[in-house]
Amino acid sequence: MNQPGGPDTNTGSEASPQTDHEETGIVATLKLWGAGFFQSCFSGRFYRRAVRRGSGVALGFVLVFAIVISLLQIADLMGTLLPVRKETRAAFEAGTIPDITISNGVMDLNGPDPFVFTHEEQSFLVVLDTTGTYAARDAEMYFQALILTERSFIYRREGGPVEETPLSELHELLGDPIVVDSETAVRWMTLLLLFIGAVLFLAHLFWHTILRLIYLALITLIIWGITRLRRPDIEYGPVFIVGIYATTPAFYLSWALRKLGLRFLGVHTIVLAIVWAFVLVRAVLGHANGKEEEQLAMPDSEDGLA
Repeated sequence: MNQPGGPDTNTGSEASPQTDHEETGIVATLKLWGAGFFQSCFSGRFYRRAVRRGSGVALGFVLVFAIVISLLQIADLMGTLLPVRKETRAAFEAGTIPDITISNGVMDLNGPDPFVFTHEEQSFLVVLDTTGTYAARDAEMYFQALILTERSFIYRREGGPVEETPLSELHELLGDPIVVDSETAVRWMTLLLLFIGAVLFLAHLFWHTILRLIYLALITLIIWGITRLRRPDIEYGPVFIVGIYATTPAFYLSWALRKLGLRFLGVHTIVLAIVWAFVLVRAVLGHANGKEEEQLAMPDSEDGLA
């Protein structure tokens, strides 16, 4: 292949610097991250190249994967909650829920009066009433309650004491008049959904980055210790990097198992351990010639990411 003076000599000498440049460039990094979503599920060569690229690129993939998965999870949640917004608008327009106007500390309802919503299983009560039918004593019968009378705001939180506040105090926060109809309800619900989505996105991102890295680092100690029984010269870093990318197929498999109804504590950890061990045996321990670096640094011609 590489005979002196042969026709391939110039090509090889010219291609090598280009390959080295690509392996350290942003394009090669983006290709590796993109391949991490798919080739990590079936390619041993992918893992060997990923180890050669080092922990910095692997940590970058953790962030990219976390952002993508968090966005998909939030999109799925919003897809469930958005119909509630449409149903709320329809309920106001149909008169099922009354329009509310609070002016000078007095509430007026345009619709069912009183309006009552209860959830007996969760011991939850919501009442809008200007007739005087409901009062603070009714809130004491529920674990959580919210009652708006003609002039008062009565509430009870999680079995705590019943508290009553004049509606006039709401004007300091929300202005005067306060109008709740189909338009304002949908607008407030939209803002609430955006707030919930942002908070949950940050929570998912924190879980899939910081907490997941801590979780992987601890599991790596166990798998690294077991691996050293077969390969005493292997270092912690390559095992950790393999684990980072093995999280992707493990995540897919865990999701599939949940969809099939197989839900139990530790399912993701079990699946990850199996995938992780399989990759190490096939992509690392299966190449037992020479030093560790030589085993993992496979020739580029065998490691395409097309």
